Amino acid sequence: MPLCEKERIDDVFLVGLYTGMRRSEIMTSSQEDIKDIKIHIKSINSKTKRGRIIPIHKKITDIMNGDLKFRYDFDRIFSNIAQKLDLQDVTFHTLRHTFASRLVLKGVDIFTVSRLLGHESIKTTQRYAHLSPGHFEETKDKL
Repeated sequence: MPLCEKERIDDVFLVGLYTGMRRSEIMTSSQEDIKDIKIHIKSINSKTKRGRIIPIHKKITDIMNGDLKFRYDFDRIFSNIAQKLDLQDVTFHTLRHTFASRLVLKGVDIFTVSRLLGHESIKTTQRYAHLSPGHFEETKDKL
């Protein structure tokens, strides 16, 4: 038996994981927000009231080309699934942190991660900087 019958939680999960979008941004996105293989988040839909553009990862291209009807209560569904899997302290927002952490671990600079997340201040993004301890060592080769 699937953990969530007749729900598109798997699509929402993948969108959150591969875009770092906030729950509210996903819920308010529509097909009109997709142009040139990028998601254009409107300033009115962003927590910081500043728009931003997020490239669409190839793993979610089909989802983003679909109907984008993510209007159900996926927080509740996500929490139920996490509970069934005995995952402690896991919320939908955890996907946003995972997105940022994965970028930092792959060597993406903190400024770019901050822009993709739509953080108002880079200080908010700096909590992920500790994940890239070799960063300073690598910089000497770039001179």
